Amino acid sequence: DTNATQTQVNAQVTALTTALNKLVKKDQVVNKAELNAKIKEAEGLKEADYTSDSWSTLRTALTNAKTVAADTNATQTQV
Repeated sequence: DTNATQTQVNAQVTALTTALNKLVKKDQVVNKAELNAKIKEAEGLKEADYTSDSWSTLRTALTNAKTVAADTNATQTQV
């Protein structure tokens, strides 16, 4: 509007900024394919082939990965 005052323009800028800040993204589709592939890979390893410290680290990571994979509310960031 060529007849709009600066006050009107400022009000619309504020309204638009407020609306943009209140936008909420839809839930993402969480892709667990890579996580599940890594879980399967880890499950195929043999403890006897690795040091006890590295195996312990793997077991902890595998437990955590399985927990996230089973969580229907897990986010892509968690995955």
